[in-house]
Amino acid sequence: MPTRKDTDGNQVTSNMSQQGLAASAANQSLTRTESDRRRAILGLLKDALAARRISSVLVGRRTLVLRSGQGQERALGCGGPARPTDPQLYVFAAGGAHVRIVTTDGEFYWFTGGRAHPVADPGDAARAYARWARSVAS
Repeated sequence: MPTRKDTDGNQVTSNMSQQGLAASAANQSLTRTESDRRRAILGLLKDALAARRISSVLVGRRTLVLRSGQGQERALGCGGPARPTDPQLYVFAAGGAHVRIVTTDGEFYWFTGGRAHPVADPGDAARAYARWARSVAS
């Protein structure tokens, strides 16, 4: 599995195919309402993880739509409105050496690696993540 160093010089494992899937989901344009709803759902998981002393960062990105001077969308031109994309929760384990990206469709939390947990129980999703984090650390 490829590795890289984070900003603190720590070795970080990286599964490019899993991150590629998460990146493509993150590029999906959403309405502001849907993006905010998903961010709130991921916030519940963030809180459940924090209760277990697991660090995470909630990330929201935007897709910039470029327009020409005449208002037509095109590859280059004046900046148009930014559209919200699928928010992501970056969850860190084993001293920050391993990262899982979590997204949601509003029904399930989707962890990189293919695991899914119902959003109705963020505590259970946090427990499952904690079990995985312990197995990675040992």
